[in-house]
Amino acid sequence: DESWLAGLLMRYVNLAIENAPDAYQSEEYSSFTTSSILDLSHSHFQMLAGVCVDFCIVTKRLDLLYGKIFRKFQEAAQVSIFFDVLEPYILSDKLRYISPAVM
Repeated sequence: DESWLAGLLMRYVNLAIENAPDAYQSEEYSSFTTSSILDLSHSHFQMLAGVCVDFCIVTKRLDLLYGKIFRKFQEAAQVSIFFDVLEPYILSDKLRYISPAVM
């Protein structure tokens, strides 16, 4: 069922954002440099955005992509990564619509 899958994706998004690597958790990542922590965080959000975009394109749920998912990236201050991940989909015509709400 499509709504069940969308709910599962949103649970995944929430968990991924709640447990994302954070440069300010210095005790937890004491063996890493600040640069490597930022790279880890960036990679984490890139992967998350890619999963979300792929899912929403395949299931034709752009409302979810530009609604709840985009808002989660806003709340996490990761909008630039969200847009970076969207770019190749737009350039390859896999994603032909961009919601005015995200512009």
